[in-house]
Amino acid sequence: LNQTRLRADKRNSEQYQTDRMLRELRSQVDDLTEALSAKDGQLAVLKIRLDEADQLLKSRNAALEEAQTEKLRIMQDHTQGSSMQSQALETIQDRLRETEIALKREQDSYHQMQVLARHGRVKTKTMEMTRLIHLWVCLFCFVLFFLQSEYNVRLSKMESERQTLAETLAAAERRGGDEKLRADDLQMQMKSAKAAAESAKQELQDYKNKASRILQSKEKLISSLKEGSGLDSVDGSGAMAIELEDLRHEKELQREEIQKLLGQLHTLQLEIQV
Repeated sequence: LNQTRLRADKRNSEQYQTDRMLRELRSQVDDLTEALSAKDGQLAVLKIRLDEADQLLKSRNAALEEAQTEKLRIMQDHTQGSSMQSQALETIQDRLRETEIALKREQDSYHQMQVLARHGRVKTKTMEMTRLIHLWVCLFCFVLFFLQSEYNVRLSKMESERQTLAETLAAAERRGGDEKLRADDLQMQMKSAKAAAESAKQELQDYKNKASRILQSKEKLISSLKEGSGLDSVDGSGAMAIELEDLRHEKELQREEIQKLLGQLHTLQLEIQV
């Protein structure tokens, strides 16, 4: 009876140990099941966030491509712009490169998250990675907003400078056209003045030759009258004296006219030289 009781106690003890192990195993299974459910939920949330991040990346890439296209257009439109315009474009290009680098880093982080999600290795770093992703997205949005604001300011300034330059160029072209017209008019006036000077010079030379011949003939006449025999008569001498006085007066007038013409010729020569 004692042996039977001992065997029964032994069986009860073994049964108790077996039941306790089963309870522990069931508890561990329940814990693992709960952990797997939590991880499945985390994976689902992470997948949603990754999908949202992919959409955000696509929209940011589209915005970046649009900004690059706009930058190329600005660069083509303002190739002949001022140094300030070139500096502004270089600044925009630097900002775009920095944004591309940040975007590449963000893409790498997302790719790492995707790898972790595919292998089911979502640990405590998941929340930190998600927070980092959020920070990267916020930083990217801030950089893009800053870049867009600076780009708009630079673009407005360049457009204003381009408009001012175009207006200045148009005004310079108008002034150049007016100056050309004035130069052509002055050239025509110069040609006319030269022709008039040549004509006046020739006329003066002809007049001088004619006046010289007249003076010579009158001087000969005066000399012959002085030496003539008709001076014996009183009446005749009075008439001759009056005629001689008239001839002398006419001679003086002709000399004054010649001096006047010589002065006009000198003035014309000075105008031609100027």
